[in-house]
Amino acid sequence: MVSRDTSAQALAQQLTDMVKRIEQLEYAQRTTQLQNASVHGNRPLKFYDQNGNIRQTIGALPDGTFGLGAANGAAPPRPTSPIVVSTSHGLAITWNGLFSSARPGDFRDISIHVSSAGSGFVPTDVNKVASLSRSGTYIAGPLTPGIDYWVKFLAWNTSGEESDVSLTAGPYQPLQVVAEAVINGIVDQLALADNAVTEAKIAAQAITETKIANDAITSPKIVADAIQAVHMAVDSILADNIVSGAVTASKIAALAVESAHIAANAINAGHLQAGIITADKLAAIIVLAGQVIVGDPEASRLVLDAAGLTQYDEDGNIVTQFGANPMGGNFLTIVDPEQTQTALASISSTGDIACQDLTVGGKLILNGLEASVEFDNRPKGVVAVGQLYYSAEYWTNSEQGFFEMEIPTEPGRMYRVMSNMLSDDDPDAAGEAELLIRYTTDGSRPTVTSPIQTASFRRNKFGGHSFMFVISGSDVTSNRFRFLVTMHAITSVYHRPWTLGDNGWVVLAEDIGRIIQQSAIKSIGGGGGSPPPPPTATYVKQWPAVWTACWGQLGSAVPNDILQGFYLTHNFTMLGFDDPDIRSVLSGATINAIAVYLTSYHWYSSAGGYVRLGTHNVTGFPGSYSNTGLNRVQEHMNKPDSKWIMLPNAIGNELRDNTNKGLVIDHAGDTSLNFYGRFRAAGQPGGPVLSITYTK
Repeated sequence: MVSRDTSAQALAQQLTDMVKRIEQLEYAQRTTQLQNASVHGNRPLKFYDQNGNIRQTIGALPDGTFGLGAANGAAPPRPTSPIVVSTSHGLAITWNGLFSSARPGDFRDISIHVSSAGSGFVPTDVNKVASLSRSGTYIAGPLTPGIDYWVKFLAWNTSGEESDVSLTAGPYQPLQVVAEAVINGIVDQLALADNAVTEAKIAAQAITETKIANDAITSPKIVADAIQAVHMAVDSILADNIVSGAVTASKIAALAVESAHIAANAINAGHLQAGIITADKLAAIIVLAGQVIVGDPEASRLVLDAAGLTQYDEDGNIVTQFGANPMGGNFLTIVDPEQTQTALASISSTGDIACQDLTVGGKLILNGLEASVEFDNRPKGVVAVGQLYYSAEYWTNSEQGFFEMEIPTEPGRMYRVMSNMLSDDDPDAAGEAELLIRYTTDGSRPTVTSPIQTASFRRNKFGGHSFMFVISGSDVTSNRFRFLVTMHAITSVYHRPWTLGDNGWVVLAEDIGRIIQQSAIKSIGGGGGSPPPPPTATYVKQWPAVWTACWGQLGSAVPNDILQGFYLTHNFTMLGFDDPDIRSVLSGATINAIAVYLTSYHWYSSAGGYVRLGTHNVTGFPGSYSNTGLNRVQEHMNKPDSKWIMLPNAIGNELRDNTNKGLVIDHAGDTSLNFYGRFRAAGQPGGPVLSITYTK
């Protein structure tokens, strides 16, 4: 009999159990943890931020439901302003998906609020009309035409925290669109007795197209206003169910038929009465695909398409073309169809005009000035001429007149009179002679006792006389300057004028331009004393803008455009000139006039708008906007327009004295659309130019 060591067996059994347990532990490490675990009861999982504030819960929520909840989230930034377009009995409200700063990570939606209570209304649940979780458009309505409405946005996070209110859009009015011509023949006139069917007899949606036979109901069977939009299912009545002429405007309640009740292409030109659609019946924006052709498509016609507007004659030749890229690269071209499409006139995309003949009924503007002013500043040339031929008469040593002439004059202009001649003595002995110019300004005839304008002496027997003088038209009271040429011998007994050739003695009077300031002074010079000061003169110098910087709608410091006014946001611009050169040129000068040349190519209103000009004290292209004074000048400009705008001489003094360096175009906070406009910038045709008239 073999005895058993029970202690050894027990140890072996324990080792075997331990191996199994180790294998089970290793297996468990390789498999999913808490595979069949669950959370029981109403205790949710909670997540906290670094400050110990609860931010997220999973499980039971405070309202007794189960799900995902957020709390204590930061309010989102303010959303951008609503973009609103009026529609039929409503407003199309668009959010572009942007915020005043970066898009938040914790964002739920924006709420849209519409109110007729004015721009200061407070967004509440009462005036909330919809929500958008991303960029998009919502049609708010129905709204009452003729009433002003304002729109605001609020942004919300998942914790229910709201943002600051967006900028207000408005006021906007819904469009009134009531069509009097609608689809033909809904109800046949023989089917019902007069006044048999009223609104009270018809339940909402009770009548559809399957309940009515074709031509079963005609207009005499329907009481006015008995059938309205609420009684009709969408698409229940189509064009095929309507007898031509069965439904007239008197049978349809105002606004009873809307776009949702009309199938696509159900109404065409054949269903519309001439003149029934007017401007107030149309939406603000109409999008058409392809072309619009007015006239015969194969002959004389007008074609409107994406390329522009083109007019054709009866032979199909282009007569006029208008658009972004018409023939020849011009913006507008007028063509001679008889001359193989030769352009008679054109306007380029930069505003250059080419034409055959030009007739201007109103004002012709050159560089911002009326052409009449520009031409008036220039000399007009010869205004009078006189000739005297050889004379055999001799004059004694007493003064005698022998040549009289008249010059027409204008105030503010200068005139130059000049001539020369020969004379001799008799007898042959040498002698002296004097030629005098005597004049009047009151229109009377001059005599040998009239005032002397100038004189000429001759000291030889045979010699010449010459004279030249300048008069001011402002000194001639009668606008007639009359002068008499006289002569007398001084040391000889007789004297006579003497001419050579066929032209005789010629006297010319010339208009030499507008009166300019006298700039000569007496200057002795030399010899020990201080030299005299240099003579003063008046000059005009221009400085084109070397940079322009615009802030607002286009972003920060945009150089390629000039904006002014409020549209979605405030827009303002700084103009920079060569201010070191301005100070150098104007040093010690007296400022007589200062103006800036601007070209406006867009205004919100077709009647134009008002530009407001101020000053700044910045050199070089700036990083931020600043000014030293606003609304120092306000000027109306047309749409489009180019003109010189006069500025106060004080601005010229400030540029000279380095207390200001340039100009600003800024509406001074006025939100009226009369101030919203665009201008040509530095480096562009028609860009800003500063002109200063000064004496130095």
